[in-house]
Amino acid sequence: MKHIKLIFPLVITTLLLSSCNIGTVKVEGEIDSREINANMGLIDVPHTGNPKMLVIPVDFYDAPASTSLHNYQITSNIETAFFGSENDNYWESVSSYYSKSSYGKLNIEGVVANSWYRAPQSTSYYTALATNSSVKAVTDNLAYEAVKWYHEENPDVDLSQFDTDKDGYIDAVWLVYSKSYNNNSDLWWAFTTWNNDEESKVDNLKVGGYSWASYEFLRYDSFTRKPDAHTFIHETGHLLGLDDYYDADSTGKNPTGGLTMMDCNIGDIDSFSKYLLGWIKPTVANSGQSVYSLKPFESSGDALIIPIDYSDNPYGEYLILEYYTPTGLNKQDALTAYKTNKKQMYTQNGLIMYHVDNRLGKLSYRPGLGTSWNKKYYTNITSYRSNLYIYIPVNSNTPSSSYAVDTTQKLIGLIGADDTSFRAAENRTTYADNSFLFQKGDTFNASKFQTNSLKDIPFGFEVSDKTDNEIIITLK
Repeated sequence: MKHIKLIFPLVITTLLLSSCNIGTVKVEGEIDSREINANMGLIDVPHTGNPKMLVIPVDFYDAPASTSLHNYQITSNIETAFFGSENDNYWESVSSYYSKSSYGKLNIEGVVANSWYRAPQSTSYYTALATNSSVKAVTDNLAYEAVKWYHEENPDVDLSQFDTDKDGYIDAVWLVYSKSYNNNSDLWWAFTTWNNDEESKVDNLKVGGYSWASYEFLRYDSFTRKPDAHTFIHETGHLLGLDDYYDADSTGKNPTGGLTMMDCNIGDIDSFSKYLLGWIKPTVANSGQSVYSLKPFESSGDALIIPIDYSDNPYGEYLILEYYTPTGLNKQDALTAYKTNKKQMYTQNGLIMYHVDNRLGKLSYRPGLGTSWNKKYYTNITSYRSNLYIYIPVNSNTPSSSYAVDTTQKLIGLIGADDTSFRAAENRTTYADNSFLFQKGDTFNASKFQTNSLKDIPFGFEVSDKTDNEIIITLK
């Protein structure tokens, strides 16, 4: 699904010109990924705790919910998809998924409006408007008007309950629209973006991040008649600040092989993303220990980092290893292919390895000259931004979102057991399958791989043993 970011140069210009007294925002303690994302105009849902979403169903006079959706108990089903239990859904609700994926660190709460917000214009009007202006301009306005409507319809509801971190933004807004989605439309699809208009306030709160998707994405399971929240779970990952790991430029490249939530909408969230969100603290391989044991990642959060250009935070170049099992959040999508894209999780146990290059770049803006990157990489910083610069990740899996000189250099790539090159693996055009998993006896020869930083990989490894309960990795 789409993830509409602000254009980096515009973000920098806004920061510098509208925040003349911003000063230097220093790093206190560990680097906070929410602060890094704020440099790109993203206002993340809090990564831990009990953030609260406002979910508003939206319909149109030429696509009314009462007729276009066959009079099902729609708002009740939306409530179930977002905040119900595992047993009430085909798979998981948004809330139950993130509680499990975060090992109980993130427990999303929220409210679904008990009636539909009727948009003031028809779907054809908005289609034409999106063509003449922009999709984001259309949905920014709809998000603001929908929140304003909710406040007017519910004057006794204190909107500040939806700002749990007290940053002046509603934690997250979800707009579930009644019209059928269209694969060929940028507007009538599913995406996440951010309304950064400082004037768009409701009850002194700004809208910030919001997601937009058709009710039809819930796609009832034909046997159980239970809603399927896969798409809504993926888009909520964007609200947390996670990027798409497929190539959104539609070049046919599959850097992470498809089989993870922020790629093809299936399974659990990968170890890199959980590290970024602060849900896990991986073990870092070192010369003083040669044997490491990893328990199943979906239940334990165990992960091993082989450092390359690394400073004990997610913003470096490194390998990250996890023990995959078709259990827990992976089980449903390992048993049955996801209906929307026919992709299926790995059906066997095995070791997954990702190559991550999440190093930061320092971007500056000079009037008349625009935005520039000094072509240097940073794995540790003492400040996030000032009047003169911001730090953001240089690489992306989508070339048009990357600042790298060589856009074949990716943010995260799946390295299979048979791969011999990071660059080739991360620019594959095929999807992953069980053969990509490292099994007992498989080895990783570090000397065959050239890193982006041109630094040596300190260790290779062998998978020396594997049971259902653990996998043993011996450094070489």
